[in-house]
Amino acid sequence: MARLLETPPFIGTKDGIVIYKRWGKYYVRKKSTLSGKRVKRSAAFKRTMESARLLGRASCIASKVYQQQPDKVFKQFRALTGIAMSHLKTGLTEEEVLKKMRYRP
Repeated sequence: MARLLETPPFIGTKDGIVIYKRWGKYYVRKKSTLSGKRVKRSAAFKRTMESARLLGRASCIASKVYQQQPDKVFKQFRALTGIAMSHLKTGLTEEEVLKKMRYRP
């Protein structure tokens, strides 16, 4: 990824080059050969998809706990997701994680 110092002629993908704007600056990179379909179906990305599913479960758990917080700060949600992820990695069930995180339905 390289930063452009002047306004590019286009933003998007053309001839294998991607130009985009981020945080007010322009960047250019080579188009990736990966596709969502390949990542989701290829055996090479099996562990990536397992981690994604685990993160999805952790996020659902964190959401339930976060909704009970009186003062919501998004940093808390990310921290709760990390805690839930750690518990799930140790082999706890979602119900056990919710108990550890003191969720009250």
